[in-house]
Amino acid sequence: MWVIRQRTWLWVALVVLACLVGLSYYLDAILRGYIEHAMNQRITGYSIRIRAVRFHPIGFSIDLLDITVAQDQHPDPPVLHIPRLRASVDWGALVDRRLVADFLVQRPKVYVNLTQARAEIQDKTAMRERGWQEALESIYPLKINVFRVEEGEVIYVDRGPFRPLQLSGVQLHADNIRNVRSPEHVYPSPIHLEAVVFDSGKVVLDGNANFLAEPHPGLRASLSLEGVALDYFKPITERYNVVVRGGVLSSSGDVEYAPTAKSVHLQTVSIRGVDIAYVHKPETAAAEKQAAEQIRDAAKQVANNPDVRLRVDDVNILRSTFTFRNHAANTPYRVSLADVQIRLANVSNQRAEGKVRGDMTGKFMGSGDAAVHLAFSPDVKRPEFDVTVRVDGTEMPAMNALLRAYAGVDAVAGQFSLYSEVSVRHGSVRGYVKPLFKDMELYDASQDRGKPFFHKLKEGLMAAAAWILKNRDRGEVATKVNLSGPLDSPQFSAWEALGGFLENAFVRAILPGFEGEDRSGSG
Repeated sequence: MWVIRQRTWLWVALVVLACLVGLSYYLDAILRGYIEHAMNQRITGYSIRIRAVRFHPIGFSIDLLDITVAQDQHPDPPVLHIPRLRASVDWGALVDRRLVADFLVQRPKVYVNLTQARAEIQDKTAMRERGWQEALESIYPLKINVFRVEEGEVIYVDRGPFRPLQLSGVQLHADNIRNVRSPEHVYPSPIHLEAVVFDSGKVVLDGNANFLAEPHPGLRASLSLEGVALDYFKPITERYNVVVRGGVLSSSGDVEYAPTAKSVHLQTVSIRGVDIAYVHKPETAAAEKQAAEQIRDAAKQVANNPDVRLRVDDVNILRSTFTFRNHAANTPYRVSLADVQIRLANVSNQRAEGKVRGDMTGKFMGSGDAAVHLAFSPDVKRPEFDVTVRVDGTEMPAMNALLRAYAGVDAVAGQFSLYSEVSVRHGSVRGYVKPLFKDMELYDASQDRGKPFFHKLKEGLMAAAAWILKNRDRGEVATKVNLSGPLDSPQFSAWEALGGFLENAFVRAILPGFEGEDRSGSG
């Protein structure tokens, strides 16, 4: 009898299981339509499609297969594809008598091109108001407690023959996503993110989040970037006439982004081996002006803003090159600084944290030893800064394109040096610029044989004037120009510059160095 009852219960169990399996297949089609409709009802500007849904009665889990999300304005290609999303009971939370859900997203791929990105930026509906969180929550009847991403990928494609900006191998784990609102600056949910950046770099984020903060989730975490290749940003920088070649970025610090707190505190930022060139063109002058105004407005919004705190303890730029190319001049030219070493300390948007201080060294036009020291306060309304500039021994033939653009002459030989000290206080500029030309030769018959007669005459006259004004003892032509006046339109005198030349030639030699270094010299 016991054996018969056992077999009966076994058959009953098998029948019930078969019914559940059959019912699950029947429910799959119903669930797919219901979930897809519910998600689309909650999301704005995007459309969601689900190929199939698989409900697993044992374990009470559900799989969504081949989810695609398309932007309504530009649906091709889809901006998101998820091969599989599994929602299930978070069994570990049952120990704490909490019935909540565990979401696992496998191999998601986010793909956005320039057209789609511009449409999103121009849309008046903010990203946080589009209903992404509500659409996700409509998948499963339990509140999400654990959210995981495995082997994710994020790709941005710009126009032109540029490599896409890509994050790969994205791993995300967020835990303890409770349905309980937390006080300000309280982040109950541990979160960990890591990914490969542009094939060789790495990003790691560790911290905590408050996913239920309003109007958007909050986050406080440590952030580390290692070996991020900067030339991947070419498609973005070139729209602002900035050409980037090479360079590797590394950084570490802490971030907090919440409705009532926004701060970034980086302990270090290091950039090595970057070549940056700014190209000024006549056809982009209006766009450059607009970009400058946008930067100025953005700086005003964050300067001394107590709700936005930005700070970098140390910025180091090593073994790099900076170039300015002017294609708008009558004679195009370039000005470069090679082998650049820059260190900035105490970079902050808060005036109370003290002055930003920086030092830069490099080779001006490949030969002149250049050094800059600056100190300034981060206050847009009352900017204060001090800067000293020293350039020693630049070979003048390397500056011929610049000389042709502004003086219409070429240099055969000679060295150029420059010394300047400038201070800004209460919106006014005070300072000086002191250029020196040593052993300068402007006219050479063999070099200038093919040039027009009047051009050769001009070079000859300028060479003669330089010879007359040259300080005999030092073989230098020098002057000093004082700067003064409002910050937006500092004034200087051409007659003062001429007086400086005459003083150097006949009265007192204007010596190399800053004013505090040469007051005792005489000609």
